[in-house]
Amino acid sequence: MQTGLSLLRRSQAAVERTWTNVEDALDWLCLTWRANPPGGDVLSLDEHIAYDRGYLSRGSDCCLGYYNSGYGFVSYSVVCCPNHFFPDVPCPLPPR
Repeated sequence: MQTGLSLLRRSQAAVERTWTNVEDALDWLCLTWRANPPGGDVLSLDEHIAYDRGYLSRGSDCCLGYYNSGYGFVSYSVVCCPNHFFPDVPCPLPPR
């Protein structure tokens, strides 16, 4: 899976999910996690945030995926732009 290519999906870009600050993106990850909590044994939210902060700060993407308590699979990502692996793919939206 090459998450950086999702930058080509211009119709799926949303201003309210476009940030220039890593901490703002991490806040969204926390809100999304809390709205869709895992149902089993996974890394804690704090462990994920510490891990993801390092990757996002270096221009790499982060993805989370787990089963919730209803056995549905929850998956979400934060994709950096410019992207470390796809530097020629333009950002779909300017940040707000």
